[in-house]
Amino acid sequence: MTIGTRNVRTLLGVNNYRPERRTALITQELARLDIDIAALSETRLSGEVHISQLRSGYTILWMGKDAEEPRIHGAGFAVKTKIVKDLRLTPVSINERLMTLRVPIGSDSFITFVSAYAPTLDSDEETKNQFYHQLNTTLPKIPIKDKLILLGDFNARVGWDNRFSRDVMSKQGVGNCNANGLLLLGLCAKHERFISSAQFRLPNRYKTTWMHPRSKHWHLIDCVITRQRDKKDILITKAALNIDECWTDHRLLVSRLRVPKYLKPRSHFSNPPCRKFSISSLNNKNVRSHFQYILSEQLNKAPATTDDVKQEWTTLKNIIKETAENVVGFSARKRSDWFDDNHGEIQAIINAKRDAYPSLAQDPSRAEKKAHLQELKQKCQSEIRAIKNKLWQQKATELQNLSDARNLVASTLVLKSCMDLSAPHQEH
Repeated sequence: MTIGTRNVRTLLGVNNYRPERRTALITQELARLDIDIAALSETRLSGEVHISQLRSGYTILWMGKDAEEPRIHGAGFAVKTKIVKDLRLTPVSINERLMTLRVPIGSDSFITFVSAYAPTLDSDEETKNQFYHQLNTTLPKIPIKDKLILLGDFNARVGWDNRFSRDVMSKQGVGNCNANGLLLLGLCAKHERFISSAQFRLPNRYKTTWMHPRSKHWHLIDCVITRQRDKKDILITKAALNIDECWTDHRLLVSRLRVPKYLKPRSHFSNPPCRKFSISSLNNKNVRSHFQYILSEQLNKAPATTDDVKQEWTTLKNIIKETAENVVGFSARKRSDWFDDNHGEIQAIINAKRDAYPSLAQDPSRAEKKAHLQELKQKCQSEIRAIKNKLWQQKATELQNLSDARNLVASTLVLKSCMDLSAPHQEH
């Protein structure tokens, strides 16, 4: 199993830089790296819902404050939609900084993921104490038999010195420990947890996940933490360098787990989803006549009636269903989405930007390279925004023409499609 953790805060304060469809851009990168489950920090989304990204095949689940309240935190998960549907996963929201997700990996085996977003170093002591108190309360409630993976942006530097915490981490960390790092080490020691982010001997660029905006030094503040007894199941934990860093100032931290019975659905979850027949095709007279003719033939070939009502109903239902499937067919799933409808053009823009700075992202120390990188980011985003604006202009012109022609029915349909375009599909 491949998991990941990433702070997805966008660079909203840099020259009004506002990426369009952040969820789609994030899930595209997760799909490219084949991440099964990713913990997201600092989502800054309102409410407690989930969004399904059809093209990338991911479902994003999050917990945030109401739309009227200021939102500066937020925790959530991005999970492959197939896994969510097959296993019927339901996250548990503790607060806007903590969310848990329990995934079955066998007949009676589970793995519990915890997505966390810890307070920053300059937060007040009360906020820090409240977060770690809630985390200390949550961890003991997780069944002891479950494998536990604690993911997220802890805003803590644990350093490399493990002389007093050998059971909690190895000496493959980076830099020095700070006050938040001491809180995290204390939590891990209390609950017998192990920080796998500082476990493997790798170059520092594969360990660090965030660069300080002033000192330009890279730090390890995003972590993957597990039980000490399960640390052998962590095959590797490292930062992904080949990922698009245009939409956030954090690298994606990827970890690969050894799970024996990886996400095997239980038998009562294996039923296929129901599909709707294309009833609208029966409006065609020829199709309707053909359907009636085939149905009559199949009913005449049916066995003689019996006294068993259930058997007769089953036979009739199967005949109607088979005839409808062969003649009418299933309705195609349609949903307007400007991002997915222009996927080819948008992907070409992103690929062109990625190809333009393979060396720039690796060496951010020089000011001219950073300026060039920022220019590439803004150019890419402006081109994506232009695609969306062009589509809206076409819709506005079409709606105006129908309104001038007093075509109320067509105007209503166009207006409904505009409402679908205004936001991605949400499933509550």
